[in-house]
Amino acid sequence: MPRDDERATTTARTLRGAPPLLVGLGAAILFASLAGCVWLIVLATRHADTDVAQHSARVLKVPLERAPAAPATEGGAAAPR
Repeated sequence: MPRDDERATTTARTLRGAPPLLVGLGAAILFASLAGCVWLIVLATRHADTDVAQHSARVLKVPLERAPAAPATEGGAAAPR
């Protein structure tokens, strides 16, 4: 194990010393992710969303309109559920 005075004289590993394969792999992953983002944007602009058929008052079991408010109690505030 190096002593404290030996640590001070040794240079730290920098990005300059990184293996070219590692830098190339990082660049390839970055390029692939950016290309995938652009591809998804282009795909989304070419295929428009279709409207959901509204044959009932619910879409995916969610009501389309808000339920009416509960009547106020004698205290003036709505009763907690």
